Amino acid sequence: MESRQAYRKIMDAVTVTPEVERRVLAGLRTALETRQKPAYRRWQPRLAAACAALVICAAAGFPLWLDSRTPAETPPVQGTWSAQQFESTGELAEQLSYPLLLPAWLPEGYTLESARCLQGELAEICWQADGQTLAYRMAPGDGDISGDFTAYGWEEELTAGTYAVTCKGENGLVFLAVWSDGTYSFSLHASAGLSVEEVTAVIESIGT
Repeated sequence: MESRQAYRKIMDAVTVTPEVERRVLAGLRTALETRQKPAYRRWQPRLAAACAALVICAAAGFPLWLDSRTPAETPPVQGTWSAQQFESTGELAEQLSYPLLLPAWLPEGYTLESARCLQGELAEICWQADGQTLAYRMAPGDGDISGDFTAYGWEEELTAGTYAVTCKGENGLVFLAVWSDGTYSFSLHASAGLSVEEVTAVIESIGT
């Protein structure tokens, strides 16, 4: 009685793949087709035991197969950037561990849309005018913090104030400008594009 209960407990925990199930059923079907043969009754117990063993072994091996998947078969974990929103650039500046430098001049019509901090270090301020956005970023370090990996039609180096600025754009307009002073990194992205003169004026007004 105890052995029967133990058997049921084992079989209740068994989970098989469709392929294993197909093989077991095929084996049983073959056995039934030969039941008229004299040797059938003699081999019937062994056949049932073999089928049960096949099911149990397959179920035991199935978790191991899952664990042996290559990294390429495992869905990648998507990282996200936490953002903290502020009502003003002043409130944003108070939360940063470094002095926030802002442009004192913007093209006409642009007003503050948002001020936020990404991952506790990167300051991002966006201004908007007629549905177009001007996004300015600053963070400690000397890397590209723009987050813009667009392949623009042209790229050019220019000098704005004391900064060596890399500008990228299309049709004579600058859509992205990135630069660093060695301690902090900066970027300026214009959704509608700005002239080189406008970009230069914005950058030269920073911190003044």
